[in-house]
Amino acid sequence: MQGNKTQRQFDFGGSSPLKAFTLIPESGDWKGCWAQRFFQLSVQERVCPVQGVATGRVAPERVDALANAERKGVGALKARNLLAAARNVLVGGSRGKRQIFSMLTHSLSTKRTSQTNWGNTSSAAQDYRPGAWPKNGTIHAAWRRMIKRASFAYGVVVALAVLLYGAFPAQAATVYFVRAGATGSGSGSDWNNAYTSLPATMQRGATYYVAGGSYPSYTFNTAQSGTTVITVKKATASDHGTDTGWVASYGTSQAMFQPLNINRGYFVMDGQYRNESDWFSGTAYGFAVTNSGYGDQIAINNGSTLCPNVTVKYVAIYNIIGTPTAAVLNCGIDCRNYTSSSVFNTGYVFSHIYQVGGNQHYWIGDTAMPTVEYCASYAISGNANNHCETVNLFYANQGGGTIRYNIFRDHCNGALGTSAGGSTGVIAIAYDGQNGGSTDIYGNVFDGWNAYAIAMDTWAGNRNIHVYNNTFVNRSGDTIYGTVQFQSANSPGNTCSNNLTCSSLVAFTGEAAFGDNSTVTSSAFVNYTARDYRLAQPTTAGIALPSPYNVDMLGNTRGVDGTWDRGAYEYVGVSTNAVIVVSPSSQNFGSVTVGTTSDLTFTVKNSGGSTLSGTASVSTPFSVIAGGTYSLGANQSEAVTVRFSPTTVGSNNSTVTFTGGGGATASVNGVGVGVAQTTPPAPTGLRIVQN
Repeated sequence: MQGNKTQRQFDFGGSSPLKAFTLIPESGDWKGCWAQRFFQLSVQERVCPVQGVATGRVAPERVDALANAERKGVGALKARNLLAAARNVLVGGSRGKRQIFSMLTHSLSTKRTSQTNWGNTSSAAQDYRPGAWPKNGTIHAAWRRMIKRASFAYGVVVALAVLLYGAFPAQAATVYFVRAGATGSGSGSDWNNAYTSLPATMQRGATYYVAGGSYPSYTFNTAQSGTTVITVKKATASDHGTDTGWVASYGTSQAMFQPLNINRGYFVMDGQYRNESDWFSGTAYGFAVTNSGYGDQIAINNGSTLCPNVTVKYVAIYNIIGTPTAAVLNCGIDCRNYTSSSVFNTGYVFSHIYQVGGNQHYWIGDTAMPTVEYCASYAISGNANNHCETVNLFYANQGGGTIRYNIFRDHCNGALGTSAGGSTGVIAIAYDGQNGGSTDIYGNVFDGWNAYAIAMDTWAGNRNIHVYNNTFVNRSGDTIYGTVQFQSANSPGNTCSNNLTCSSLVAFTGEAAFGDNSTVTSSAFVNYTARDYRLAQPTTAGIALPSPYNVDMLGNTRGVDGTWDRGAYEYVGVSTNAVIVVSPSSQNFGSVTVGTTSDLTFTVKNSGGSTLSGTASVSTPFSVIAGGTYSLGANQSEAVTVRFSPTTVGSNNSTVTFTGGGGATASVNGVGVGVAQTTPPAPTGLRIVQN
């Protein structure tokens, strides 16, 4: 065979009914098109190891298997080689598979006959455009005769390709789209044809992008498959899966859900963004969950069956505000196990969440080692029937996990109409750590409460509770019992250090080792009235602690100036000039297929006094796609999105440069893997010309 990009000549020779002919595409490219793949494996083409392998379409060993079969007879063709060869007929994408399958099905099933003969010597060209297949019986007959008369080995391969069509489906889609009010096909394939709500059954390993809008209550109940995760993401300008049908407002408006039930594990719900300068701005979160009545907003459990590894982040949860009038609990996130006291789910992460109202924000006692971080809670309340606790760690006897970098504001504040009722504390602990694990409470701000800030009940032993570098501020009108209450028997391993309090009513009580905690006045803070509890000056030195306790919620490393400050914030100085702070200090994109992209974000914050103006830049194959130019007032922040777009296989490393406020840098790295396979368009028409 000879050929180039515009035509292919085939010479079968010997006893083949086809002596020689030329295929001429009217347009398109032979690379990867259905016709070349069909002839390479169903007809005796000899240059496939050169032409085919050059385009990466057909492996040489598979061509050799076919050649051996021809020489030795089909009996010598092992089953595994035959299957491999059959499957190779179908490589190159679903479009090619459908065309081949359609062509072969028509050619084998048509009942029309024709006078046209493949072996004739006419120079007349036959029309092989796909649109002609259903109408042109002569072509169907020609294909049928070709398959019948070609060597037996190749006939078997082609037949197997047809029979096994269903055994090698196209790779299932891994990205779907959800948009309230969508009027397309509802297939979820793009924004035009999006689902109107989350589908009843989801696909493991898939990501579901959700546009802004209102959505009904949903129960996530898709069976677990090993550790394969399902991710539901709020669509954004920089991360929305496809541009087909995309409208900018889908990414800027909030997606509001009615109550959610998560009954299976390995699930991620990611709203993707919020206003980092104001964690209490609920409308700025990508996702929101609300309920006009009492009950759970997000319930996570599956009874006696494990439901592990659930992540919820960048979600605003609206509970009923005010003293509850019903005996029914009003929980924001409820992880209680109602049917078994021996099932403790692991791998729960609740991050960047805002909750308002209700009487339980995080009921996570029936879990093992959960994480609550970078969250904001406001205006929780209780009554005689239902206590109010922001974080309820009762019965976390496998370990209460990590509670860090949160702001708990106005817990049971009577002035807001959210009375204390039977509240135990902002964080309530009982039986924690009795069977292993620990509870780490560090870097949090407790801003007004009518109960204990952290309470461990006297009737339940608690072990390995660590309370480090928290700030406790009592607002005017609050009546508190104390700050940290370690009142329990048999409680080894409990420690409380480096905390800062601002109240004459606070007390550290109980059996634990208390040391290196300080009481200060409102002048210790940058702006007490505005609830800015960053330090205006260094504190008395605290105890230096190992990682992860050595970083505050703003990303500042503790003790770099020689003093490990007490409280939630490390003192870094207050400047009248702009001061840039970038977090995190690095991002790892992991493995990304060549030809595709992946996005990650940095947060730029102005911790100085004047306006911070600057830009972010990075070298290829990385790029800044959002937030590249910023202008931030004092204490304001902005997300900077960096994209990794590998064009070659291998490791890539670069540095993101941030200007303004003294400048800063952050490292990025990623690995390009594989080659994204694409199928060029098939020829729009083919003519067979007898040579």
